[in-house]
Amino acid sequence: MIDKLNAHALHLENVSVVRWGHSILSNVSVKVAPGACCAVLGPNGSGKSTLLAVLSGYTWPVSKKCRITDCGLSIADSGLGANPQLGDSETKMLLERLYARYNHRVFVPPDPLQFVYRYTDRRDMEIAAFLASGLAYGRVRQIERSLTQLLGRMDNAPFRFTSHFDDLGRAKLRSFKHRFTTGDDISDLLALFRRVFDDYGSLESFFAQGYHSEDDTVVPALDRFCDSLCQMHGASVPAGLNYLLANPSRGSASKRLNLFLRWMVRGDEVDLGLWKGIDQAKLIVPMDVHMSRLCRILGLHDDKTISLSTARKVTGAFAQMNPGDPVKYDFALSRIGILEDCHGRPHPACASCELRRICAMRAGHLESM
Repeated sequence: MIDKLNAHALHLENVSVVRWGHSILSNVSVKVAPGACCAVLGPNGSGKSTLLAVLSGYTWPVSKKCRITDCGLSIADSGLGANPQLGDSETKMLLERLYARYNHRVFVPPDPLQFVYRYTDRRDMEIAAFLASGLAYGRVRQIERSLTQLLGRMDNAPFRFTSHFDDLGRAKLRSFKHRFTTGDDISDLLALFRRVFDDYGSLESFFAQGYHSEDDTVVPALDRFCDSLCQMHGASVPAGLNYLLANPSRGSASKRLNLFLRWMVRGDEVDLGLWKGIDQAKLIVPMDVHMSRLCRILGLHDDKTISLSTARKVTGAFAQMNPGDPVKYDFALSRIGILEDCHGRPHPACASCELRRICAMRAGHLESM
């Protein structure tokens, strides 16, 4: 909404711009009367171009009040600083470009999904996918090493190993460790999966027991899935198993479980699409610190911490652009962090990044992300 000011056609009040920790403008105030002509003078590096960029809407300040009568620009006050957002149509076009650029199997490595492609039996794929998503925390190379070692201990035959899982299998996994997930944690999970495959034939059939088509999202089904497995284990569920079964009812964003569901439910050049009975429109975006930062750059949320609420907000924003497939852009967006090594700081890859313009607008905010 554009403020109509009687006294001034242009009004800047206490505008500041920070780029990568350096102050470019500091508390600049300008008032220009209607019909007046002004020149911006100053030595090189004084911020003239940045001031004009603020006036044009190309750069957003971190503290501000900026009003230009009848020119379509109004930056409102807020506790977070300006929150530049693209329109839905422009955001969708940007995301479609990212999808066209990155959503190809050649870009999957080093994503843990690469380990699932090794198998063709859907039972192997379900187990490998759950383990790969379950260990998808920490450094990328560490995840790759851990999955290579874990699947090797399982004789690279996940279903056969699981279907015959016993004390000998538990002993083979005992010394395994990925950060704070131990071999005993994996053994507890595989013992449950053995019972699931014996009774239901697949993880999909077991998950479907708690999936109700009337639910708005898959979150209630994930709750039931985790609760059922924990009940199957018994009264005292170890902390490590609880971590692998990060029930969203406990407030977790359940990034790894939602990642598993994306792989299983969606079907395209990247995602597997093995589970045909789950509506992909009900999926939730797998939300971690990198996806959270990128979605903040896009103006899809402004949460300081990551929670299920954050994941729901971002999913809702994506659903407005693509209601039938709200997690479509997850893989492509995450490539910016994984392949281009984006951490919110200047990087050679910035020159060709699709997010470059809006990232520059929010440069003053990135240091708090």
